[in-house]
Amino acid sequence: MDLKLKEGRFLVGHARKTIEAHFGEEKPTIPEEMKELMSKQVGVFVKLNIYKNHVLRGFAGYTEGVIPLSSALSEVSLAAAIRDRRFTPLRKSELKTTIIEVSILSKPELIEADNPGEYSNHIVIGRDGVLVEKDSLKGVLLPQMAVEFRWNPKQFLSHAAMSIGLKPSVWRDKDAKVYRFTAQTFMEKEPYGRISKRKL
Repeated sequence: MDLKLKEGRFLVGHARKTIEAHFGEEKPTIPEEMKELMSKQVGVFVKLNIYKNHVLRGFAGYTEGVIPLSSALSEVSLAAAIRDRRFTPLRKSELKTTIIEVSILSKPELIEADNPGEYSNHIVIGRDGVLVEKDSLKGVLLPQMAVEFRWNPKQFLSHAAMSIGLKPSVWRDKDAKVYRFTAQTFMEKEPYGRISKRKL
């Protein structure tokens, strides 16, 4: 799915309005021209960053489409804002200092390798996000995270594992699975500000 800028701007605005509605503002509506988009079942993540230093404030999402985007985006917007256990729930006053970022994911692709140590050879920094699966646990990191922290592919996989409390080297285990995916990401330049497509 190739999203237009207009669609990306709508998704970010819808995510913000969903969070605002949690604090008593009017619930967002879906205009007629966006109903087809919002009916699709795709992976979606919402990432909240503190302005201006871009420190993570909340993160949640679905790696694959299991429900319509209209429901998924609302769910993960609220989850990132108030249910990410790493942080205290977002306060209404923080909306003025929070940047919202929405990523629409391609379907994760299982990486096949003769040797688990070769998984990193199949990951391109700046293009791929990663998913490390072990014993029903899934650690997911979006493509932009490797760029932000200047990780190489091996570090990227290790941090994906650590994000769910597993040892950094778990992606090398024979019973672990490693997936890659791409993402189209749209974000605010500043809180309530201009929304653009993120380029890595």
